[in-house]
Amino acid sequence: MADNTKYLESSWSERSIMAKEKALKAVAQLKAQKEPVNFSSVHKSSGVSKHFLYENEEVKAVIEAERSQEEAGKT
Repeated sequence: MADNTKYLESSWSERSIMAKEKALKAVAQLKAQKEPVNFSSVHKSSGVSKHFLYENEEVKAVIEAERSQEEAGKT
């Protein structure tokens, strides 16, 4: 039986990269439209799962930074 693990890992990696790109693009679009940037809005705008948004450290940091800037701007 063939070991397809390397193909699965490659596929997972590609899907993760695509999800990250979609999420970061959604953040940029939300900012440009002056919409709130948070996990729910990025999830709805990008179609990327909330689980991924919370688990991917880079995406999580970007969303949290944007949210902090928005909150600082309100005060």
